[in-house]
Amino acid sequence: MADGDTFDATNRLCDFIVGFQLDSGSEVLRRRAKDLLADTFGVTIAAAGDEVAHVVGQLHAGDSPCGPMSLIGHGSTQSAGAAAFHNGALAHALEFDDSTLNPVGHPSCVIVPALFALAEKTQASGRAFLEAYIVGLEIHSRLGQAELGGWSAGGFWLPIGHVSLLGAAAACAKLLQSNRFETEQALGLAAHFSGGLAVSNGSLAKPIGSGASARAALEAAMLAKAGATAPAQVVERPQGFADVFLGPGHDLAKALARLGAPHHLEEIGIAIKRYPSCYATHWGVDALLLLIAEHDLRADDIEAIVLEHPASGAFCDNPDPTNTEEARFSHEYNLSVAVLDGVPGPASYTAERLAKPDVRDFLKRVRTRNHADELAPPKAWEYLVTVTTGSGKVVSRAVPRPLGHPRHPMSTADLQAKVFTCVEPVLGADQTGLLLKFVDEIETLSTLSHITSVLSNIRTPHAGRGT
Repeated sequence: MADGDTFDATNRLCDFIVGFQLDSGSEVLRRRAKDLLADTFGVTIAAAGDEVAHVVGQLHAGDSPCGPMSLIGHGSTQSAGAAAFHNGALAHALEFDDSTLNPVGHPSCVIVPALFALAEKTQASGRAFLEAYIVGLEIHSRLGQAELGGWSAGGFWLPIGHVSLLGAAAACAKLLQSNRFETEQALGLAAHFSGGLAVSNGSLAKPIGSGASARAALEAAMLAKAGATAPAQVVERPQGFADVFLGPGHDLAKALARLGAPHHLEEIGIAIKRYPSCYATHWGVDALLLLIAEHDLRADDIEAIVLEHPASGAFCDNPDPTNTEEARFSHEYNLSVAVLDGVPGPASYTAERLAKPDVRDFLKRVRTRNHADELAPPKAWEYLVTVTTGSGKVVSRAVPRPLGHPRHPMSTADLQAKVFTCVEPVLGADQTGLLLKFVDEIETLSTLSHITSVLSNIRTPHAGRGT
């Protein structure tokens, strides 16, 4: 039952945003937030040479390159909003950023760029930044859980355009030390700015939308602090945020009952991706890589691969991707490069790689289909990979959770290896190590200047996507 008419959701959210203090958070909460920060900075830097960076960089082509706000990989700007937009687009450019499952969404690619730009503008401390980031993650995740169905209003809306935007606005309001009234106005303005269509999956519009959300969130909080107003009780009021974006049957009371007690990051957690592709493709790739290792398979040994998946995974069925955006959302492509490249990385998703004859040939060996209708859970939820070899051998495997899932987390070494894969080609090994050190010590930093100095020390942006 939708209880948006009766449950005082907006006030509950504002109480949490204003009242949360970092000292009340557990060490687990702080550790997981730092890991997500390191991951987000890493995947943003990795996109410094990406097509998205080139496209959004054209917006600032005539601007003065000097300013206090960092455009990661591309100098600086006078405008905090421009920095949030640019860095938000890069954070989501490679589909390598963190992901939530319950609810579905990508929180950090919107929250971190908005918050980072504001922290630079206000010279906020690392401690205040971390506190606000944790607030944003919690608002994003608990609002998203109210959807119940796991996808926004029947699949029409992208979560980065609404729950991530409100999470980022909440984080920015916290960093600005906004009072309750200003915080409610920030949420109201952010709700008004919300949008983003799910049909944008597999196109440049999706990461650009992440940048637009980051900028909108930052500006919502700053406008509210300056005195701008918005509708009261915007989350729960009839035809308000929940009715529009969370759809019929949303349950705000159930989702917000656990607001901060415990935090979603402690209770469920957020996935850190192993591959730069849509998270729905990761189950199949993990299963295939295990089969390859267990049976010592090579590309020439494999005659056919069949992926059977739940109906919810069908949106990534694409046997003939025509560009790198589509390739990231193609089960068939991801399974092909897993065979040919090993663990797929940024270089597996360039236009040049997509066009290679070995990839085009191998795509013909991969098929996907929904599980049979009569298959019961939990089997119906599996991503089952079956490999047939040229000698007639047939082997199958499914994984309950891919590496990086919050219930199958990366080790510290795994995470650091991912960050080095993303950052070292752009910054070099020494600067990558410094970035990890500063993020780990963020609570002790008087400002984020140490981190910004690393992020601005771009050596050679490498191609994350190709043109």
